[in-house]
Amino acid sequence: MSSFFLKNGSPVANGVDIKRAARKYAALLYELYGLKISKDQALDHISSINGARNYHDLLKKASDPDISSWDASALQNHVWREAISGGSRFPARLPRGFGKGWQTRAVELFDKAASLRTPSKLEFIALVGGEGSGKTLLSNHLAKTLSGKNVDICLSLNTGMGYEYQIGSVLIYDQPAPSSAPAPRQNTLAAYKHERYKSYAPRIPRDEPYDDVRQWVKNNPHVHFVVCFASVNDAVDALENSRILMNMQGIKHSAELNWYRAHVINLDDMTLKSYNGPGFDIEQGQYEKYLNI
Repeated sequence: MSSFFLKNGSPVANGVDIKRAARKYAALLYELYGLKISKDQALDHISSINGARNYHDLLKKASDPDISSWDASALQNHVWREAISGGSRFPARLPRGFGKGWQTRAVELFDKAASLRTPSKLEFIALVGGEGSGKTLLSNHLAKTLSGKNVDICLSLNTGMGYEYQIGSVLIYDQPAPSSAPAPRQNTLAAYKHERYKSYAPRIPRDEPYDDVRQWVKNNPHVHFVVCFASVNDAVDALENSRILMNMQGIKHSAELNWYRAHVINLDDMTLKSYNGPGFDIEQGQYEKYLNI
């Protein structure tokens, strides 16, 4: 049975990158026989010998593959491939509302948020917005242009993937906002993702005692740590409800162990606002409320 899926937005069938194979096929025909065929003809041919009627049919299958016949290993390997990517620049064609003006303003907001960071403090940048606000568009663009990584929060859970693979100057944890679309059909990759997204509670990713992203942020002050949320309230709640650590050496050391500030970019209204966290409160002497935690 043929296996179809997307890898970094490109369709793959039976382990074959269809676009790459089509280019090689067209080049080989011309080299051997002087025969020129169109890009569409090459794509249709390669798709047909890999189990689809044509390229359109293959793209449809790859976009939402049936995983009912996949074993646990195959599913896990596919999730690994999808969970982390190097992103992509803004596409040439985007829906109304995401033109050059929006793109310029979105990048300006990110640059401003990045300039507000205090590298010696535990701070992160939050991208927030509802369905269709452009979070994933901006996340992919930033990852590509800053040579960073864009990690799907939900798909990366329990896969061992994340910041340890980081290069460049940005690491983004992305998650889709709650969708108004109908639930996907059963036994598909979309249904698998839907269940993981549905059960995910917004929080600062990998901020656990056994998986301490805080130490990584401290050790990599040149990297912008970015987390996506569906709303400003979700981002602020994640900051305020983060795990509290107190140090017996005093207030200064305790403040350094906790999240200090979040710089929140709201893509719903294209604004930027910074919010203080527990680290700031403790530094200012407002630590009594944390002593019994």
